Amino acid sequence: MFDFFFNKSKMKPNIASCNFIIKSHCDQGRLDDALRLYSHLLSSDHTPSPDHNTYDHLTKAMVDAGMMNQALDLLLKGRADLFNFQRPGMYMNLIRGFMEQGNLDMAYELRDDFKTCSIREYIAVLESILVEYLFKQGKDEEAMELYRSSVSNKGFTTNETMGNQYLKVLLKYDKKTEAWALFEYMLENSGYWSGIDSDTLNMMVNECFEVGRCSDAVNIFNKTKAKCKYLLLVEAYRNLITRLCQNGRLSEAESVFDELLKEKFVKPDDETYKAMIRAYVESGRVEEAVQTANKMVASKVHKVTKLFF
Repeated sequence: MFDFFFNKSKMKPNIASCNFIIKSHCDQGRLDDALRLYSHLLSSDHTPSPDHNTYDHLTKAMVDAGMMNQALDLLLKGRADLFNFQRPGMYMNLIRGFMEQGNLDMAYELRDDFKTCSIREYIAVLESILVEYLFKQGKDEEAMELYRSSVSNKGFTTNETMGNQYLKVLLKYDKKTEAWALFEYMLENSGYWSGIDSDTLNMMVNECFEVGRCSDAVNIFNKTKAKCKYLLLVEAYRNLITRLCQNGRLSEAESVFDELLKEKFVKPDDETYKAMIRAYVESGRVEEAVQTANKMVASKVHKVTKLFF
């Protein structure tokens, strides 16, 4: 399809389309094919220029393949070519690779180099890789010291890009108290347009379900929704509804689903409908399952109708 649209049909691709194919090649272990497309982007005046995502995908694939020198060369080229270079993806890929090889000197050298070209927020995101490495080595005290120094700026962790990265690490290494403290801080200092997103909420809702605190999951969802209503996408609703159904709490799932149906800016997607349908069928409530399926079909008809009227 890519060849048909952008080669045979002579349509000009955008960089998002090219990155999708590059990532697909990388995920399937076809790094040579990904690099050929990257070289084509560099050699033609009629194609878009590589962006941060292009270099992120390629350096990750190179690191995974053990091609550290080539990945380092690509990082240096990306840093030189990209306008307003600041994002940490390439550096994080390289640092992870060098740490896995036990080359900590090179990992910390890259960290220090990144500090010279980026902003504090992204530097803190990058340092989460080092925090996780220290946890993995059993150096919890050193990890927590680096974590605290990384997020020490007041108000800094209200940014979901940084906060989510550290929530993942803290939860993964059983620092539950610290993770909940970080989440509460993010929530308390969030506004209508920044601070917490669906990924943040889903992490903490899932944590509640993992330890059997189903009611707390619902309470946290409602509290977050009240504070950050316009930041929550359908993924947050779907996750809670699905987890409630999986835990046999169908009446609570129904309540959340009914709230979602009434929302103006976000509506159920197919997977949300299917979660409710499965739950109804498993509970022997076939009539409600059929009614929900009809609602799903009606929502699709409504979407199609809006395209023409």
